[in-house]
Amino acid sequence: MPPVTKADQEIADRIEQEKLLAAYRELFGEDEKTRTDTQIRVMADLEARGYMKRTTLVPDRNGATDPIRMAHAEGARSIVLYIQANIAYAAAQQGENTHGR
Repeated sequence: MPPVTKADQEIADRIEQEKLLAAYRELFGEDEKTRTDTQIRVMADLEARGYMKRTTLVPDRNGATDPIRMAHAEGARSIVLYIQANIAYAAAQQGENTHGR
């Protein structure tokens, strides 16, 4: 078997990324209009747990900002933002593939 070239690997990586984006789109739905009730419920839960609608400045018992809790909240938020970005990108790619060809 011939060695895999850099170009071949880039193509394989791009195909794998497209498959991953399609999986995000399938799992979470494309947008609020097309999501099932289950997808809406799960996304709402992720948004609530991911500090999407509240501050990440989490106070400690004394009311001061707790940097450890804030870092945790920012980490949770980054996961939800990553999921949302993948969904949006997958939807945009799907739109290009549907309308561009």
